[in-house]
Amino acid sequence: MQAAARHDVPRVTMARMGFNILLDTTLGSIPLLGDIFDIYWKSNLRNVELLERHLDDSTATRREAGRSDSWFLAGMIAVLLLTLVGGLTITYFVVKWIASFVG
Repeated sequence: MQAAARHDVPRVTMARMGFNILLDTTLGSIPLLGDIFDIYWKSNLRNVELLERHLDDSTATRREAGRSDSWFLAGMIAVLLLTLVGGLTITYFVVKWIASFVG
């Protein structure tokens, strides 16, 4: 990530790099399943590919990379919003269920 910052990589791409690391750390910490996940998901290699794509001189490649990064970010925001709404909905129904026993 420091190399990406030195090369003025767009924030969207840096967010994608951070997500790669977060996903690798989170899922990699699950016993057995994490080991299997680590075989297929190489966050450092993915981040190097993102950095190389940024450093490529081709304007078309940069435009394509920027577009895919934007779609990725939009997808991540959608997933986070769905997670938030889902969590709040479940919390509402659990509290309502508990209140039916109390009241």
